[in-house]
Amino acid sequence: MSEFDGRVAIVTGAAGGLGQEVVRRFVAAGAHVVATDIGAVDTIPGQLLSHPADVTDAAQVDGVVARAIDEFGKIDVLVNNAAVGSHTPPLDLDPQDWRRVLDVSLTGYFIFARAVGQHMVRRRRGSIINLSSIAGSKAIGRGNLPYSVAKAGVEQLTRELALEWAPWNVRVNAIAPSQVSTPAFKKLLADGLVIESDVVRGIPLGRMATVEDLTGPLMFLASDAASFVTGHVLAVDGGNLAMNAGGTIPHPPAD
Repeated sequence: MSEFDGRVAIVTGAAGGLGQEVVRRFVAAGAHVVATDIGAVDTIPGQLLSHPADVTDAAQVDGVVARAIDEFGKIDVLVNNAAVGSHTPPLDLDPQDWRRVLDVSLTGYFIFARAVGQHMVRRRRGSIINLSSIAGSKAIGRGNLPYSVAKAGVEQLTRELALEWAPWNVRVNAIAPSQVSTPAFKKLLADGLVIESDVVRGIPLGRMATVEDLTGPLMFLASDAASFVTGHVLAVDGGNLAMNAGGTIPHPPAD
């Protein structure tokens, strides 16, 4: 990953479990990173900068982009990772909660992509990676309606921007993980909103994803190794989307 030496990445949602790991991987690969979240993010002088911002506020987003260019002169990669969810049954869902989820988890992606895209189009190069989910293409229930709708929108946003910006060599892709063992998801398990055995039963590889499982595919999409990949949604789901709901996972033969 030495090709990331001197490259510049912006990572949103950088204070969370996956965001932190993405930042760590980029820094370890030699990149300069501007890490943004609604609150502060720990920094490494000279290589990792923190710039708090609300992804739904275009002025604040423009401030992050300007800071990255002022400090490092360019932006090579954007990772749209910030998101919020809902776990409220549709009949009980307040329209304000619906708007909050869509604002952060979809509109915020567009606002950041547009701000960074203006710079990348001028430079005629760049890679944008959006965080989607298996919920973007398959219903998962459990009160996830606005989250699933947002992720479906993220996947179409990915395809449309990939088409729009391909003439300027700006690639736009997404990864779609299954459930990831982050602190936020562990809280859902602890609160009884999700049962781990139910989740794992739908993943042929037999376990939940870790943040490390996602960063490898993400770094690939950000790299020159993926220079001919754009408009693609890469499932990182342990085989979840490959399995029909009526299917079963065979037991391995006894030793």
